[in-house]
Formats: sequence, C-alpha cells, structure tokens
Amino acid sequence: MANYPGSLPSFTNPSSTDNLDDPSHSTQHININDEVLAIATELGTDPAGAYDTVADRLDAMGSGGGAPTDAKYYVSEANGDLSAEIVLTGLSTLNGLAKGDGAGAFSAITDNSSNWDTAYSHSQDNTQAHTDYLLNNDDDTTSGTITAAGFTTAGNVDCNEIYNTGADLKIQPDVGGDVVLFGDTDVGNGDNGKSLYIYRKAEEGDQYLRQYLDDAGTIRFVGTDDIYFMQNDTIPIVLGYGEVYLNPYADGDVTCFGSTDVGDDEDGKSLYVYRKAEEGDDYMRIYVNQWREAGLYSNQAISLNSGNYVTVGTDIYFFDGNPGNKVFRQHGYLTAPDDDKYIQWQINDTTDNFELTRETADIGYFDIQMPVKIDQIIIGHDANVYLDMSADGNADLVADTNIDLNSPTITFANATKPQKSIYLAAGGATLPTADYAELQDFAGTNFTYRVLAFDKDSDEKCYWTFPIPDNFTGSTVTFTYYWTTDDGGAGETVRWAVDTGGYANDEAWKTGALGGTLQTTDDTWIANGDLHVVTSAAMTCDWTAGDMGVVYLYRDVSGDDLGADVYLIGVKIEYSIGTLGE
Repeated sequence: MANYPGSLPSFTNPSSTDNLDDPSHSTQHININDEVLAIATELGTDPAGAYDTVADRLDAMGSGGGAPTDAKYYVSEANGDLSAEIVLTGLSTLNGLAKGDGAGAFSAITDNSSNWDTAYSHSQDNTQAHTDYLLNNDDDTTSGTITAAGFTTAGNVDCNEIYNTGADLKIQPDVGGDVVLFGDTDVGNGDNGKSLYIYRKAEEGDQYLRQYLDDAGTIRFVGTDDIYFMQNDTIPIVLGYGEVYLNPYADGDVTCFGSTDVGDDEDGKSLYVYRKAEEGDDYMRIYVNQWREAGLYSNQAISLNSGNYVTVGTDIYFFDGNPGNKVFRQHGYLTAPDDDKYIQWQINDTTDNFELTRETADIGYFDIQMPVKIDQIIIGHDANVYLDMSADGNADLVADTNIDLNSPTITFANATKPQKSIYLAAGGATLPTADYAELQDFAGTNFTYRVLAFDKDSDEKCYWTFPIPDNFTGSTVTFTYYWTTDDGGAGETVRWAVDTGGYANDEAWKTGALGGTLQTTDDTWIANGDLHVVTSAAMTCDWTAGDMGVVYLYRDVSGDDLGADVYLIGVKIEYSIGTLGE
C-alpha cells in the first residue's frame, strides 16, 4: 500500500547478504509499484505542461515568470474522500487580483461591468500595490490603492456598513496621524454639523450618544439618558484655547456629585478650581461639609467681584467654628487722596470687645442716615467716662470727674422737646391799684410762708413780669397752681384764670395788650390746711424767646363755689426748650 501523498514512501534496502523474507521479495515489488503509481497520479499525464520538465515549470511559477495555464483543486467531502475535481482556467493571462465565475474560470478585474459585491481575499504582501474595486452598494465604480502606508482612494468611500463579525473594529492611524470625520462635509452656515451617533445595541436603538458641532462652533454631547465620564483615575477635560461652557437648557441645572455616596461623618466631594498648572497650590474649593454646611475655601484670599451687587437670601455666618481673632475688612476708594482705604471689624480675643476701626484718619466718621434702635449703647473710649443708653429707657452720662460741654448750644430737633420751668412766688407778684389780692404772711407750725389771699366775693388779681428764656420754643405752656385754704368744705371747687403777654424790643409796653388765650383751671377742696396742687391744660401764649413776659392771674369766683378765702402760694410755668444754654 502506498504512503504517498499522505507521507513520504519508506523502503527497506537489503544488503547483499540479507535474505529476501522480511518483507518478502514479492511484497517489496508491490510496495514500490504502489508508490510510483501514487506519484504519477498526483503529477498527472502531462506534469511539465509547456515546459521541458516539471522542475522548469515549478521554477517559473515561483519566480513570477508566468502563471500556469490551468490548475485543479479538489473538494474534500465529509468522509475524507477527494472528489468534485474543478479545473481552474485562464490563470496564465492574469497578473494581480482575479475574479471567478464559480465554475473554475477566472478573469482579471479591469472594469465595473460585472457590478460584483462578493468580497475577495489575496495572500500577497501588502507592500505591493494593488488596484481593486470596493464594495459600493452593488456598484464597484470606486477604486483605491492598498500600500504599506495604508489605504488611499481617489474618491469618496460610500457604503452602508463597516463591521467586523468576529472581534473589535479598530481605526488605528499612525502615531503622526488623526482620525478625521466629516472633514470635507459641506453644510449651510446656519446648520449644525454632522453627528457621530453611538448606540448601545440594535434592540435599544433609541438609546444613544450624539456628538456634533452646532452652527456656533460649540461641541455638543447629547444623550437619551445621563452622560457619564468614567475612568479608573483622573479624567481631564482640556480645551486648547477659548473657554469651556456648561450650558444646560433653561429648565435644567448643572449637578455635581448628585449620585455620590459618602459617609454620614465625612465631608462631601469637592469642586477644585486652580489658577494654572504652574501654580497648582493656588486653588479654590467648593464643597458641602459633614454638618451640611456649604463651604467655600481657598488657600489664598477670596474676592467677590460683581458688576452690580451680591445678594444673599438667608443668614450669613462668618468664621463659625473657626477660632482665633478673625477680621472682616471692607475696602473703598477716597476722593482725596485717591487711593484705597479700609475699615474692619472684629471680636478682639484680648479685650473680648467688638471693634470697628478704620485704616487711617482719611476715612471720616461713621455716617448712619436713618434712625438707629439699639438696646444699649456705650459711647466713650474711657471706661470711666461714657454715655450709657440702657434698656431701662434712660440715657445716662456717666463720669467720675467733671463733664465739660464745650459746644455753645445743644439743639433738640425731635418733636418732643425737653421741658424747663419758671417758678413765680406769691411774694414776687405785682398788685394792681384796685381789685387786687392781698399779700399776707402766715406763721406756720414749723415755718413762715407768704401768700396772696383771694376772697370769695370778687375777682381779685395779680401780675408777674420776667424775661422769656432764649431757649424757649413752641407756643404753649402749662401752669401749676400751689394753694391752700382754712374754711373749705367737701365738694367745693376753686377756679383759677390766667392770661399772658409777650413784648419784644420796640413794642408798646405801657399800653400793650395781653396776647395769650385766657385759660381756666378748676381744683377740688381736699382738706383745710393741706397743700393743693393742680396743673392746667396746655394753653396758647404769645411768648417768643427773648421777650419780656407778663402773667395775669385772678380767682374767677363766677366759676367756683368754695365759700372762703383761698391762699395762692405760687405758680410754676412749664415750657419747652429747643437747645441747652441761653
């Protein structure tokens, strides 16, 4: 049985002294005959073909000197038998890629007349250039060249799909090259550029990531769901020039760390903003700490600069939980000199006082152009001399030495003015020539006193003259009457009447008339020998600061029913002042 072509023949060569019995002589002849027949079957009846020898023919094929005029191949069936011999014809005239008709006949690919769409392969080294036709929607009109440097084409490559059924599909330019998409695509000036769509899988074709350049030249990423940038370490987003914009739609937000889970006792993740790579230690940090407080931190100064103003809609805590003598400083420019100065306030950790200080005396005073309500205010730099406006409602000027008021006048601008008084004693009255009250002295148990006695039967009168103080203001005054009696009774009343006159320089004095509004005041008897005090309602007078004033007073017996003399001890006049000092 022949070994060839499965393996090379193997023969036993006997020596002259060997017996021809292993194998037998006849078996040796059978083996050589089988191997010769097997070799002849493989070579065929004309193995040399057009060449002198088979060796010449094989040499010509190996050196590229020509192709065989025909060839054969066999299809191996499932049982291992070789059958279905197919003769390949027409190869001797071909050079390069060829296409077959499915029955063994081949022809060169020289035109697009066949409109073929079957993929071909070849085993030649791609360092040799080949002209080929590409699959093009059943049209092979586009040609290209495969070289050691890659694939180039004279026109556009237009196809429905580029895919790899067995593994990854890779686009790998050389180190010095790039992958360019849509480089020669022409769109309108007002249109968005073409898009690169990335789908998850065919069954979920509605979930995709879209990347494109809009009509303003902005790079846009659009996803049907959330867009995540994920990497084992840092993810840099770098723009070689210009600015990086995060622009959500009008009803959207930019959310950082919205799905990040940290421990309950840990600070949240931080957003760091650095100045530049060379100064990487200068940064600003934005985060939410473990107490759910928003934090803004920098290893340098933090400056809030706005073209308009900064609005804060809730409470602001400065230096909360950060011990030490922290300072809040505000800068501003002065008109002269034209430079920057500041004020600052702090809680002094030495004195425990809240301090508001200025950089230099170029900054004037603290000007508050509105009412100020303070529960307690202490004015004065000396602990022993200060003005204490306390919660008890009183303003106390406290000093352990004399207090000098160097201002010539202290003015009171409020509607409610401070009050002062003038006391008119009975003994200082001027009595008319008729119908006058009688001046009397009484010896009391413990002291002597002088009174004006007004009887019960007629209106008896008296007068006082005095200068009106220079700080007098307003047009009304009140009169307080101090009186007593020895013979009054229960339920009885006495009525006092008063009028005023004010006279300035060069006014008629001797013949001058009273200009006030007559005012009466009633008082009820309490007990004989007791002091009775009653204050009138505010009455309108005609006094002006600096006038010579006149008071005209009498008992109006037509309006009282006390059946005895009454004794006037004195009268107090209360008036408003506009300033301290006359």
